[in-house]
Formats: sequence, C-alpha cells, structure tokens
Amino acid sequence: MIFNYIFGISMWLGLGVALYIALMPVFGMIWHPTLLLGLSLGHLVFLSVIAWLKVWGKKADNVDIGSRLATTGYLHTLIGTCAALVAAADFSGDVNEIQQIIKPIGAALGTSIIGWWMGKEIQRSVWGSVSERSEFGEEVDNAFGELARSVRNLSHKLSNSGDEWKKSVDSLSKKLDDAGDDMVKKWQASVDNLQKALNGASDDLKKTIEAASAGLKTATSSVSSLSTSVKSILDTTNKQVKKLSSSLESSIKAIAEESAKTSSSMATISSGAKITAEKITEINESLESAKKIIDEADKLLAQLRREREERE
Repeated sequence: MIFNYIFGISMWLGLGVALYIALMPVFGMIWHPTLLLGLSLGHLVFLSVIAWLKVWGKKADNVDIGSRLATTGYLHTLIGTCAALVAAADFSGDVNEIQQIIKPIGAALGTSIIGWWMGKEIQRSVWGSVSERSEFGEEVDNAFGELARSVRNLSHKLSNSGDEWKKSVDSLSKKLDDAGDDMVKKWQASVDNLQKALNGASDDLKKTIEAASAGLKTATSSVSSLSTSVKSILDTTNKQVKKLSSSLESSIKAIAEESAKTSSSMATISSGAKITAEKITEINESLESAKKIIDEADKLLAQLRREREERE
C-alpha cells in the first residue's frame, strides 16, 4: 500500500515537472533541452529502481507495476515530442535551434525505450519467459476445455437422469393411483358387507329382544298370578288355622275343667292337647314366614316390571 502511494506520487510529480518544462517556450520562458532530457531519463531510472526493489524475489502480481512504468515512458515520449514541436515553431534554420528540436525527440525516444524495457521485464519476472507463458496459456486452455467437456457430459447425464426420473415418478404415480383405487374399492366392499352383517345382526338381536321381552312379560304375568294365588291360599289357610286354633283352645279349656275331676286321665289329655297347640302355633309361624317370602317376591316382580318399562 505504501509503495503504491510512493510510486504514484513520484510518477505524477516527474511527469508534471517534465510537462511544465516542455511548455515553457509557449509562455515565453527560456528553457534548455538538456534539462528536459535529464529530467525524463532520471525520472524513468528512478521509477525503474524502486519498482525492481519492490518486485525482487517476490511472487506478487507485478503486471500493474510494469504497466504503469511503461505508461510513464510513453507519456515522457509524448512530452518530449510536444517540446520538440513547440521549439520547431520558432525554427529559423540555425544549427543551435536544430539541437533544441533534436534533443527533446531523442529524450522522448529514450524514455520510451526505458519504460518499455523495464516495464516488460518487471512483468516477465512474475510470468516467466514467453514460452512459459504460452505453456501456461495452453494448460489453462486445456483445463477450460476439459472443464467444458465435463460440464457438457454432466449436463447430458443430468438430462438423461431427469428423463428417467420423470418416467419413474410417472410410473410410480400411476401404480399408486391404481393401488389406491383398488384399495378404495376393497374397503368400500368390506364396509358394505360389514354394514349388511350389522344390519342383519341388528334385526336378529331386535327380534330376540322382542321375543325375550314377550316371554318376560308372560313369565311376569304368570309369576304375578301365581303369587296372588299362593298369597290367597296362605291367607285362607292362615285364617282356618287361626279358627282351628281358637276352637282347640276352647276345647282344651273345657277339657281342663272336666279333667279336674279325673286328674290322672286329664293330665295325659292336657299334655297331649298342649303339644298339639304348640304344633299348631309353629304351623302358624311357618305360614307367616311363607307370607313374608311371598310379599318379598311380589316386590321383586314389581321392581322388575318397572325396570322393563323404563327400558322400553
């Protein structure tokens, strides 16, 4: 970075001073051709030295430095030619005046020689000889050609792969569509068969429930009638047993009164009557228990009827 600043400032400063000297006669000033010659050649030598110090032993890109040095030589050539033309305007045929024309032209040619020579040498220090540059160019061309062929082959392969991929995707898509249609049809058939089976089972279940309900109603009615009949029978029996018990107790009392006279015989009769009364009492208690059981059964049947009616 610092070198670029130094080289640029030196380049433009030297060219500016040389141009000023070349245009001095235009402004009526006196100048000498040797001054322009020394300035131009010295400027080119100075730039060549600092350029070589920059690029010596390095592999940096020195093309820009060599190009700027050659450009400086061309500009000095133009400046010297300009000075010679300006001097030729006042030419009157004198020998001294011819020197003022020839020296600037010579200086201009010298600066072109130095600029061209040094600039190209600096460029050559990076790129090597002309044959090496040619070989390098051929290698680059070959590499680019091989790269272009590889890209074309890759493009062709990608194109073929893309076509095959498209065909595979289309075939797979068609197979998936066909398989999907078959699956939908089979699924629909299965659903229809299942629906028919469910409908048939539902009808059978409904008929079974209706038959069971009718049977239950019949059984409930029968059990209810039986319960009523049994209850009636038990009530009648209970009443008769109670009546018989009452009659026996009255008879026992009468017998007890008569037995006072015949104690030995009546004692035996009283004992037997007492046993008979106890048995009748036990029968009465059994009848009461049976009546309770019938009542519980009647309540259970009533609960069953209510639950069946709630389900209906």
